[in-house]
Amino acid sequence: FEFEEEGDERSGVAWQVLHEGLVAEFPELAHQLKSKIEAAGVNWLWPYQKEALIELMLKPTGAIAAWEQGTGKARLAITLALLSGRGLVCVESGLIPEMIRELRKLKLPESLWQVIDSPAKTKQLRAINLISYHRLKAGVGPGSRKTMAHLLRRRASVVVADEGGILSNPGS
Repeated sequence: FEFEEEGDERSGVAWQVLHEGLVAEFPELAHQLKSKIEAAGVNWLWPYQKEALIELMLKPTGAIAAWEQGTGKARLAITLALLSGRGLVCVESGLIPEMIRELRKLKLPESLWQVIDSPAKTKQLRAINLISYHRLKAGVGPGSRKTMAHLLRRRASVVVADEGGILSNPGS
């Protein structure tokens, strides 16, 4: 965005829109994705979340949704995983119960989701698969160098990382 003295009549603030976004650039694809969202029964997103979801889905190599706290990132993560057919949602250990509450609040059947807490659960992935970062990095057995991340490698259609900074290399 570029600051402009006169402002943008659409928003009432002094910003000029430089790029309308992928939804405007690819309206046919955006419409197909909107239909997919509706067909999946996703009725829990606010309009701005739905548009952001479509925008994210139009980016095949990845994207970042850096929203403020309390703006629906958990619901966005759940929806991305659900629509992918086999999504992995990675969160801090303390957030697993919160994600479970959110899934139950949305009344999603437990046949669609699971918490991966053992190597056995990596064999049968569901549409939404929750795992903590701690569990993801954990070994699969005593003395094993193989981690849960190894077992899940290339198995998910979408990986949603909550608090992505945790994934960074502190030495880089």
